[in-house]
Amino acid sequence: MPGYILNTTACQNLLQRGNATIRQGLAPSIERWETLLLVTGFGVFTTLVALLFVCIRKNIYNDKV
Repeated sequence: MPGYILNTTACQNLLQRGNATIRQGLAPSIERWETLLLVTGFGVFTTLVALLFVCIRKNIYNDKV
């Protein structure tokens, strides 16, 4: 059959690895601690921006907060 395509690369990979399971899905590009550091850093930054906004509204525009 000329139109029949065999998936030989997947079969050869399984044979060479001894039927080990292949990890499927996305491979992480950064570690878990780096993710935690980024999320914490963004949280602290947004909190500081919000506090600065409140201080500006309170002291410059004389709003009652």
